[in-house]
Amino acid sequence: MQFHLKSILLYLTVVLLPISCTSKKSDKEQNQYDWNTGSVVIVADSNLSYVLEQLIPIYENFYPAAEVSFKYTSEDIAISDFKNKKNTIIAIEKSLTADEITVAAHNQDAKILENTFAYDAIAVIANKSFKDSVFVVENTVSFLTTATVSKLVFDNSKSGIARAIMQLSKTDPSLFKNAYSLNSVSDVLKYVSNNANAIGFIPYNLLSNRNEKEAQAIRANFKFLSVSYRDTITAISQESIAQQQYPLVRPISIYIGNCPDLAGQGFTNFLFKQQISKALLLSGLVPKNIPAREVNVTDEFNPEKTK
Repeated sequence: MQFHLKSILLYLTVVLLPISCTSKKSDKEQNQYDWNTGSVVIVADSNLSYVLEQLIPIYENFYPAAEVSFKYTSEDIAISDFKNKKNTIIAIEKSLTADEITVAAHNQDAKILENTFAYDAIAVIANKSFKDSVFVVENTVSFLTTATVSKLVFDNSKSGIARAIMQLSKTDPSLFKNAYSLNSVSDVLKYVSNNANAIGFIPYNLLSNRNEKEAQAIRANFKFLSVSYRDTITAISQESIAQQQYPLVRPISIYIGNCPDLAGQGFTNFLFKQQISKALLLSGLVPKNIPAREVNVTDEFNPEKTK
């Protein structure tokens, strides 16, 4: 009887040990492919810092085993490095062209995944004493002559904002040498504040959240110009952005190439969840997926209506 019991125990050990080892191996392999563990550094347009930083704690609260951080640079540098595989995941306010995606796919040796999760816009600001109330896109070239009194002011020479205005207005790039290129958006705000004839261009996300003190200060101290394009004048607001009526809307997208950090895909997937959509709406921006019956998008967010 004792011999028989020992035989049974030996048999169970031989049979169950490989199963146990296989189970542990499977768990390990599963963790290797868990998108919400590990860390990732995403190269991003510096004009998106306010938008992106507020999303990190929401994601990491749901997935404490994941860690996301951003390395900020200009839009031009982020895209150029992505095309040449100097980085493998970027967050920008621009849709890459078909040529840019083809080049990136070749150099990254991977299919490029485009993930547009929200919409921002370019706000056109002026000094409170500025006489006009409308910026006409088609007249951009008139502000780029040496004789003009009014000057266009951008954050830096590699700004995606400057490029967007140049492309929409179909202005020759060589003429933009007469625009003022500063070092940052903060410098644009300072310059416009001190110069009555300056027209500045800044991300709407800096002033979209009416509960933030910095946004409140921008709303109170600057004049916001409506934008005319193709004979239609539109004021910037969360509503006009959501309805794609405002001509200077910009998509916020994450592009993923040959990125080895699975947390990059996990974070990107999470950006389409309801929790993120609510956060973006409450901050005055427009998520791609607007939660039904949660937050109404209205013209209440128009920056002209300051407190």
